[in-house]
Amino acid sequence: MKKIVLTFLTALGVQSMLTASPEIIAHRGASHFAPENTLASFKLAWEKKADGIEGDFYLTKDGEIVCMHDPTTKRTTEVDLLIRESTYEQLKKLDAGKWRGEEWKGEKIPTIGEILRIIPADKKIYLEVKCGPEIIIPLKKEIAKAGAKPKQVTIISFNSKVIAESKKQMPECEALWLVGVNEKEGKLVPAIDEIVDTLKKINADGLDVNAHPLIDKTFADTLKSNDFSFCIWTVNDLKTAAKFKKLGVDAITTDNPELLNNYKQNN
Repeated sequence: MKKIVLTFLTALGVQSMLTASPEIIAHRGASHFAPENTLASFKLAWEKKADGIEGDFYLTKDGEIVCMHDPTTKRTTEVDLLIRESTYEQLKKLDAGKWRGEEWKGEKIPTIGEILRIIPADKKIYLEVKCGPEIIIPLKKEIAKAGAKPKQVTIISFNSKVIAESKKQMPECEALWLVGVNEKEGKLVPAIDEIVDTLKKINADGLDVNAHPLIDKTFADTLKSNDFSFCIWTVNDLKTAAKFKKLGVDAITTDNPELLNNYKQNN
């Protein structure tokens, strides 16, 4: 009986450790393997057992929401169109896959609706808004139309006005302010106190920040003590992942969800 109890407690401890591990978010899908921001990349992320996907979104000239990182289509389609000045009819004719190889030829620029419909019930999306607050109302309608649950959708943006408007229109969805910190004279800029002040002003749920080497326990503890989520991007090596797991991050965005998920399950 004693052995059974110990085994049970050990199992509970392992489960607790896995539950406490950070979520693995596939950056533009499983972009280490497949053309970024395509349905193929997002579907592959689920196969690689990512907890969530991250994609970038713009409004088109005719009000559609499409997934593309750059403001123009040139880098990933070889055709140079400015998304905000293009219609969805123009954009859907482009090939967003063949730049990564013939095996991906025919992949299209997906809409937010197409992506939301392939998210498993127990998975989520980190939805990065690349334009302004004008996208929020159309986005709210698309989320409702797809039947996505609020807990499945996290809005992220470098634009603080987007986060503020997101919390105003969709308070039930998590919204994280994206920040790229830099080093100046041995210190992080912006400083964590400045970041926290802004997070409070825009009613954000937390921070999604680049995995800068100077981010330390004080940085992490300041966020946690103010009840803010702490997520990082973009991590593709195990040493950095281990550091931030120890700091207690809630999610790690990566191009290679397979690598980090294997680490998560075995450490």
